[in-house]
Order: sequence, then structure tokens, then C-alpha cells
Amino acid sequence: MAENDRMFGDRWRVVRPLGKGGQGQVYEVADMGGLASPDDLARALKEGLRNIQQEIHMVNPDVRKFDELINAIRVVVAAPDAPRAALKQLLPVDEAVNATTALARMKAELDALDSVGHPALVRLLDQHIEEHWYVMEYFRAGTLDKHPERFRGRVLDALLAFRPLVEAAQALHAAGIVHRDIKPANVFVADDGHLVLGDCGLAIKLDNAERLTDTFENVGTRDYQPPWTYAMRLADVRPNFDVFGLAKLLWAMISGRPRFPLEDFDIEPHDLRRMFPDEPGVLFVHRILKKCVVRRETQCTIPDAAALLDEIDKSIQALRAGAVVPTTTGKMRCRFCGLGIYQEAEAFAVSGSRQSGSPRRYYCCDHCGHLEFFVDLGKQAPPAWTE
Repeated sequence: MAENDRMFGDRWRVVRPLGKGGQGQVYEVADMGGLASPDDLARALKEGLRNIQQEIHMVNPDVRKFDELINAIRVVVAAPDAPRAALKQLLPVDEAVNATTALARMKAELDALDSVGHPALVRLLDQHIEEHWYVMEYFRAGTLDKHPERFRGRVLDALLAFRPLVEAAQALHAAGIVHRDIKPANVFVADDGHLVLGDCGLAIKLDNAERLTDTFENVGTRDYQPPWTYAMRLADVRPNFDVFGLAKLLWAMISGRPRFPLEDFDIEPHDLRRMFPDEPGVLFVHRILKKCVVRRETQCTIPDAAALLDEIDKSIQALRAGAVVPTTTGKMRCRFCGLGIYQEAEAFAVSGSRQSGSPRRYYCCDHCGHLEFFVDLGKQAPPAWTE
């Protein structure tokens, strides 16, 4: 049987293979459900011809009897294009790499997709776990790693496109599920341009008492895996695993590059501030990366996708208002009116302010007069006043 003649579940016809790995094969398939089969079309044509075979010899034929044949021909000539989907099938046991693990991961992925529904999470369309295959949405544009320039240097656009992915991860975390493999190659680009998180094959349920809690497992792409999880027990995995990957994904979207090693986002040549020195929005992203992309788990101050979503929303709100992170070389837009720029003040008599302790730098908005001050920490510049 030819590859494109294969059918799965009397509904899905193989169009072409999309890729093959050590554990499974992925196909583009056509959804034949609801469409007339070739046999149905042939029967309709025969029936139409049978109804008019006498009329065609009449001097004044009843043209109404031609309607069925005309409609049947229209269906054949202008048959609608069957909707496309992606079907994943596990390889036979004798061909697969660790077939038992592959089946367990397929079950975990189906469980995750069944448990959580979100517009930015790939939709499950059909499944036959007993036959080792399932069907999900198909995205003609492929994955985000095939579009490195899509958001390059455009911070606000990247944050707006990134936000639904964080929402999808938040939905997984709320259901007690950690994705564990968030990276550009697992993010699909839909026809309308929005991003969709897929490939939940490494997802685990945090409250699953049946999993092997003493098993050590390194999973996913190493550069997107938190350093503190190397050789970590599955029982110790937390949602901040995904926070690390999400933050690196945001970096990849803005940088237009696939990855950087470990947590080295702030050194050359990976520093967004150096890549885009004229884009003040990267300073907001840099602050997020500092909270997420760290070597030790205790340094990760954003515990899950819900907390990361809050950080993203704050940054989007500030950028839309024209705000910037203050630096030693630039000014900050007023956080009160959003229109003026803070200008350093010579001196101000501030009621109730303490003159002792850490020195302060006072700034006044040149539009509304709002007064702001920043505390000098002495040994180093204040976190809010550095790049």
C-alpha cells in the first residue's frame, strides 16, 4: 500500500510524512470525516445517469431530472479540500528506541492535553492509545525555530505573542502538570500568526503517586533545562522548571537566535542590551531573565507561570505607557502620568523624608511635576538604576 493511501481509524488519510524520530513517526493527514468517499461519488454519478438516460432522447426532456447528475458532477469537480491534521504514531517495538518509555510518554502527553484546554496549547483531535497513535492540530508554518527573525529586536511584539504561551503554561501548572520541554522547536506558528505550545511528551503530573520518584532523568534540550535539575529526581521537579525554559524562549524570540548556554544571558555575545542598545524595552526583559535564568533553584524568584505572567503584564503595561527602565545613560518616563520625563532635581525639601542613611537622588517629572527618588545602595548602583 502506498504511503498516501494509508488510513487511520477510517477517518485520517496520510498525505505525507513530516518527520521520524527514534520513537515515532509524524504524518500530515487529511480529515476525511464528513467528506464523500470515492465510492460514494461513483454511486452518485451512476444514480444520476440512470435517472436521465431516457430523458436525453426526448425532444422536450424534463431538465429537472438532470439536477442530481449536475450536483454529483459538481462534487467531483470541486470537491472541498479535506482539513489537515498531524498524526503521531509510535514505531513498532522492534524499531523503536525504548518503546516502553515512548508509550508512557504518549500516555502522559494525551493526559496533559485532555486535562487542559487553552487556545495557546495544541488541540487533541483524535486518539487511539491502544493502537499507539493520536491526531492533533497541524500548523503549516511549522515551529518557531523556523522563523528566527519573526520577533527579532521587537520587544513589545515579542511580549504580546509570548504572553499566551505563559498563560498556557499557567493552565498546565494549575492542573499540577509541568511541561519540561519548552523551547522554540516545540512552539507552533498558527496561520493567523499566534503561537501555540505543543509537544507535551515529557510532561509530568506533580501529584502522580505511581511515577518512579527515585528515578533520575535529564530531559529535553540541555540548553533549555535548568542547571539545578541535572540528575534531579522526578519527585523534586517544580513548575519553576518551565519558568526557566519560558524565559529562555523569550530571549530566543527577541534575539533571533536559537539558544545560549546555561544561564549566561548577560555575557557577550548573548546580552540583549548589547544586541539592541537603542531598544529600551530589552531592559524590562533583562530584569525578567535575571529572576528566571539562574544556576541555583534558590535564585529563581519566580516560582511558576502565574508569577511570570504577572511580570510579563507589568512589562507590557509599562512599555505601552512609554516607560523605560532608568539607566546611567538615559532617563525614565514618569510612572504617574506616562507622558513626562524625570529630570534630576537640584534639591527638594521632602516632608517626612529621612536625610540620614542611604543617599537619595531626586527626580521631578517635567510634565506633571511628580516627584520620585531612588536610593543609592553605596557599594553598587541601585538595581533600578542599572542596565
